[in-house]
This record gives sequence, structure tokens and C-alpha cells, in this order.
Amino acid sequence: MKVKTKTFLLIILAMGLAVRLINLNTPLVDAHSWRQTFTAMIANNFYLHGYKIMYPEVDYNGNDSGYVASEFPVYPFIVALLYKIWGMHDALGKAISIAFYLLSSILVFFLFRKYSSESTARWSLIFYLFLPLNIFYSQAFMPESMMMFCSIGTVYFFDKWAQKRNIIYFLFAAVFFTLDILIKPFTLYLLLPLGYLFFKDNSGIKKTKLLQIYPFLLFIALSLIFPVYWFAFWHKNLNPELFGHIWNARDRWGNIKWWLNPHWYSRVFLQHITENWLVFSGAVFFIMGYIRKPVLESEKVFRWWFIAIIIYFFLIAGGNFPHEYYQFPMVVPVCFFIGKYLDFFFRDLTAQPGLYKKPSSILILFLLFCMIPISAGKLMHRMRGCMQKEYFESGRIIDSTTEKQGLIVVSDYDLPEVIYYSKRKGWHITPDQQSPELIEKYRKKGAEYFSTTRINEFNNDRVFSDYMSTNFRLLPASSTKFKIFELK
Repeated sequence: MKVKTKTFLLIILAMGLAVRLINLNTPLVDAHSWRQTFTAMIANNFYLHGYKIMYPEVDYNGNDSGYVASEFPVYPFIVALLYKIWGMHDALGKAISIAFYLLSSILVFFLFRKYSSESTARWSLIFYLFLPLNIFYSQAFMPESMMMFCSIGTVYFFDKWAQKRNIIYFLFAAVFFTLDILIKPFTLYLLLPLGYLFFKDNSGIKKTKLLQIYPFLLFIALSLIFPVYWFAFWHKNLNPELFGHIWNARDRWGNIKWWLNPHWYSRVFLQHITENWLVFSGAVFFIMGYIRKPVLESEKVFRWWFIAIIIYFFLIAGGNFPHEYYQFPMVVPVCFFIGKYLDFFFRDLTAQPGLYKKPSSILILFLLFCMIPISAGKLMHRMRGCMQKEYFESGRIIDSTTEKQGLIVVSDYDLPEVIYYSKRKGWHITPDQQSPELIEKYRKKGAEYFSTTRINEFNNDRVFSDYMSTNFRLLPASSTKFKIFELK
């Protein structure tokens, strides 16, 4: 590796690390706090109750076992191992995410460079590191960064194996793909770009006879062994009713209802992707790079990668509609085409200085400049503007003022934040389920406290609010944003 390349990587990775440390020590109550605290809860239970990786456990099933049929919990398990050294700190989970993303940045730079040029790879890496949602979700307490690392590792080592036929590369690719599927089953979409790498002309594979494609079939079979065991067989040993069950998410999968709904297209492609992920300008650069004629034939791997992700968007339509982090996988091919376009744009400007004065060039430079303040605003909104401090405060007050073994009932919309920060076990109910009968049911099961952050729903339900106020003591630490009742 050239000195200039090493210097560039060191500087850009250091900058990428620095910007991701901004939010390191804040509580997990920013954007998508429910997913972060769900993951952190599993990590805590590994640390507290033994490192049984086959039994991811949550705390919202009362005194009964909270073994949830989630994705394979390798990410929270790694975090829990660090807890053994430094104790339970949310920052450790974020640090693991940052580490995986920075490692993925190194691998993806070499992929970009192999299928384009050094300058294109540099531009692409800058966007891969500094798009605002890339920054936020790559330092969140979620397995997304590890998924990205495994996806890129799969393609990186599979590509090396397809060309050199070294068994070590084959095994590395299979391990990365296995982990990728275990973390996020939808990453099976990678079979499309992997298939391209296997069958493209310069791999030496031109025919499709069984004896010639058996290595690819063997790779798929090896990669699927443990994921099939985990999802199809082992999940039967876990609780299918708990929130977080990977297959029972509400209307996650693609169906005709989503595909025929214009609002789905506007939300996913315009709001999530164009506005939030690519901050408008990036979408323009991506389109310009995508429609530009390929410089190298092998660049098509990123086209197949992007097509595969579009197919995934439609197959998991219900998940992509509400959750912007579902689009995280697209950033690899998208950033490649952004970098490709900007590389050509600045090369042309350097070769023909007069182009600076053209309206089209001025517009591109303006769009590029506008990305800086818009990106900063998007990032700060997710780090600070989305803060749900009442979850953290309510949980901390329960933890500091109530009996340590007391079970709690939390009324919200399937959000684990209060239970997580209360360091208690308990149950979730939704505001529309609130009733004196349900509270009495949980009291018989041992519930000692009730908490809600849904104050409007609580106050509007006069029967339930009068029942709680009349029969139970409101803890003095309650506020206008949350209420805590003692159920004794």
C-alpha cells in the first residue's frame, strides 16, 4: 500500500472515529431507542445470568423466562464479554458498533478501489463514513454495524476466492456470510452480487454445468447450515410471543397492500432514502453516477448489489416503511456511485478550468456544499432532538427509589426503555389495554409498581386514571411526563 493511501486512510478513519464519539456517553433514548435498549437488555442478561448465547433474554416477561426468538445474538454477546472487563456501560455497546464500522470502512475502500480507481474509492469512502445516518446508526447500540462488516467481508473474501480459488478465502467468506445471515436473515440478497462475482468472465467460469457450479452451491450450503438450525429449529425453544420475535413483527413482510400503496414509495424512497440518508444532494450524485457508463466491466458488481437491495426493500416492505435503519445496507453500492460521479466531475474541472463557470458545475458545487449543514442538522436531530428523556428518568427513579426485586408494569407502545433503565423485570401493556382488571391480574403475579410515559392516554382514560389515583400511591418523583404508582 502506498504511503499516500495509508495516510489518507489514517486521517479519514480518525475523523470518522472522532465524529462518532460525540454521543458515546448519552443514554439510549435517542432515535430508535426501543431497538437499542432491546439489544442492550440482551447483553445485560448475558452478563448477569451467564453467557448462554443460545438463550437471548429480555426482562419484560415478569418472573417467567424471557428467552426471545430474536436474531442470533452474537453482537450483544460480544458486548457482554466486554462488560466482564469494564462493567455494564452502554458506551461499550456503542464502541463495538463503531469498531465494526471502521473495520468495514477499510474493507469497502479496497473493494471500491479494486473495481474503480484510487480517487473514486476515496470519494466513496468519504460518503460511506460521513453521511449523517451512517454516522448515527454506526454508533448505535444495534447490530447494524456488525451486519455491514459481515456483508462487506463476505463480498471481499468471496471475490478473492472466486479469482484465486484459495480455500482460506472460501472459508472466510462462508464464515462472514453465516454470521451475516444470523444477524439479519435478509442479507441473503447478497447471493445476487456473489453470483455475479462467481460467473463473470474474468473468474474463469463461463458454463453452468453442475460440476462447474458446485463450489458456489457448496458455499451456499455451508453458509446456511447454522442459520437454518437457529431460525427453523432452535427458535422453538424460545418464546414466540415476546416483543422482538424476528418472524412475528407486525406486517414486516412485503405484500400487495404495501406494493400498491403510493405512500410506501414516497416514505421509503423519498423521505427515508432521498431526504434522510442521502440529504437530497447525495441522491442526485448517486443517479448521475449510476447512469454513467461503467469504466470497468467488473464495476457491475455494485449494480447487482444495488438491484439486490431494491428487491429486499420490496420483500421486507413492511419493515422498510416505518424504520429508516432498514435501508442501511444500501450505502455500500450507493456510496460507490456517488464517489464515481464526483471523481469524474472534479477530474473534468481540473482538466478544463473553464467548467467552473458553467451553471451546471456551479449547481453541483452548491449541492455538495449544502450537504454539510443539512447533514449536521439530520445528525443532531437524531442524537439530541429525538431524546425521550422521560423514559430514562422514569427508569432511573424506579431503580433508585423502589425495592430491587419489585416487578413493574409499564404502559407504553412495546418500548423496553423504562424497564431497561429501571433494572427490573416486569410486563408491557399498551395504553389501549389499560384496565383495573389487567392491573389486578399482574398484582396477583407479583407486580409492585406501575409506570407510564403516555400521560395523555392515561389522563384521557378517566375510569383507569381514577382507579389508579384512588387505590394506589403516586410516587413523589412522578412528573408531568411520567407517573409511577406503588401497587401495594
